[in-house]
Amino acid sequence: SGQLYYLRILVNVVRGARSYDELQTVDGEKKSSFQEACHARGLLENDKEWHQAINEANQWATPYQLRHLFVLILIYCEVAKPVEFWEHSWKALFEGILEQKRRDFDFPHFNCDEKDLKQYTLIEIEIILHHHESSLTEFADMPTPDLNILKEVKNRLWKQELHYNVTEEMKEHMKLSATLNTDQKKVYEAVMESVNKKLGKLFFLYGPGGTGKTYVYKEKVVIPVASSGIAAL
Repeated sequence: SGQLYYLRILVNVVRGARSYDELQTVDGEKKSSFQEACHARGLLENDKEWHQAINEANQWATPYQLRHLFVLILIYCEVAKPVEFWEHSWKALFEGILEQKRRDFDFPHFNCDEKDLKQYTLIEIEIILHHHESSLTEFADMPTPDLNILKEVKNRLWKQELHYNVTEEMKEHMKLSATLNTDQKKVYEAVMESVNKKLGKLFFLYGPGGTGKTYVYKEKVVIPVASSGIAAL
């Protein structure tokens, strides 16, 4: 890996070299590293091999696997121009993320533009890098998640959730509340009392799967929260 990889390339190309210095010398100028010597000789073709690796894997691998492959190449393969590698690869990496966000937000019609999808993809890449004790900030010119853009996405989601027909929602509310069982009704009434009387209480609804937790807050605007900006989104 690393410089040994580029040394191997040079050994197989440069004829008659008697030392490392001669391997690093191109047109009479000694380069600072084996990697730079490979670039000067045109042997790396602007990371073409790494671009091709993503292209080939995209024919059979899942998006999750592609994101892990992207990270492994980024960390271990001395990518010369990481930002170009990112721009080439990101559309293969983001697939599945939009559907995941729709499930996370419980909002089937949630959509992102290209800018937002890039941000969510960068988050997934950053998470994988953290597992390898690395970060996007360690790679030259690589973009990092912009929390301001992610806040805009969250605000837009909030507005979309609040855009509903009041009359229709009231009818749905009356229909569902009439079908609550005894325990569900206790929770419902406690929450409504806190809201109507502005008591500001905090409620934690817990129970085994299938006991009707989701039914209690069905059609309510639920905003999940977490301790970090990434987890909260």
